[in-house]
Amino acid sequence: MRKLPYEVSTSKVKKDFETCWRRMIQDLREPKSFETTGGQTSFEVWSKEDKLFYKKSIGNVCPLSKSDFRKAYNIFRQTGSLRSSDYRNTFHGSYIPPLLRKYFTDDC
Repeated sequence: MRKLPYEVSTSKVKKDFETCWRRMIQDLREPKSFETTGGQTSFEVWSKEDKLFYKKSIGNVCPLSKSDFRKAYNIFRQTGSLRSSDYRNTFHGSYIPPLLRKYFTDDC
């Protein structure tokens, strides 16, 4: 069951990407678990040497580049969307929205 809302108000999206990115990298020095946008699959995220990584439920470890994240953030800032289908420009469409909501909004 999906727990993540489909969107947030763009007024709640933080405007300073770099500050939010650094806060997220700092917080994820210890691995944390999140759910994909559909809410049916858990994944683990962590940072190492200022880079993000996540582990899919099948065990694959994937890097999450800052440039991919910035592309998704730009969409998020304009639309407030947390739908994975809106992030098709990146391979990580189901994994980025939960992080955007956690670290790039005033809600959390």
